[in-house]
Amino acid sequence: MSETILSIKELTKSFYAVHAVDNVSLDIYKSELLGIIGPNGSGKTTLFNCITGIYSPDAGRIIFKGEDISKKPMDEIANMGIRRTFQTIRLFKDMSVAENIYSGYYNTSKQGAFAAFTHFFHYNEDERIAWGAVRKMAEFFKIDKYINLRASDLAYGLQRKVEMARAMIAKPDVLILDEPAAGMNKTERLELTDMIRKISTTGTAVLIIEHDIDMMMSLCHRIAVFNQGTLLAEGLPSEVQSNKAVIEAYMGADNED
Repeated sequence: MSETILSIKELTKSFYAVHAVDNVSLDIYKSELLGIIGPNGSGKTTLFNCITGIYSPDAGRIIFKGEDISKKPMDEIANMGIRRTFQTIRLFKDMSVAENIYSGYYNTSKQGAFAAFTHFFHYNEDERIAWGAVRKMAEFFKIDKYINLRASDLAYGLQRKVEMARAMIAKPDVLILDEPAAGMNKTERLELTDMIRKISTTGTAVLIIEHDIDMMMSLCHRIAVFNQGTLLAEGLPSEVQSNKAVIEAYMGADNED
């Protein structure tokens, strides 16, 4: 097994009397594609929100590259190397594709406000590197021909690629994707699957929530199944597919996560 990049240890998060995440332990490995599946309301998004600092867990620890990040703020976690996308695309709609991707580079820049006003040599060099990275990301995600268009002028599937490019420009160790295929047609989903596989070849571990089970089973190296806040099963896609408890968990749950 590859190097562990992220460890979730006995994590619990409650909202009043409801245990959204209940004593969950899970390891994520470098370059791994880990799928998180489960009925609506099973705690998947709550887990992601704890990892990225939106929620602070009530108990347990989240260890990233050997450091406890359980109580760290969102911006610090992002700067350390965990980036994410959301269920609903969150782009700067009136900015260009290039500007949207560039915004993901912001926290990696070491130049402060003074350098921006004075345009010292190091600032100009950093800008050159940043825009070069924007071009490479646009090429990587095959959106370079749209780079000067406004984000709002792009089709839904292309907007999702811009969002992922913005997250990846910082070269994160972990990329978290929350229902990236939602709203996509079959062709767009196939393109997305290929793109996620390509991301994993860069060394980035990818955590994915997705309701398209066929997509997850064909894409992910490993699957973790959640139900009522607990980790119900974990293993290879073939193992999870044949697990009776997993099959039962998918029968008729319709609460919102």
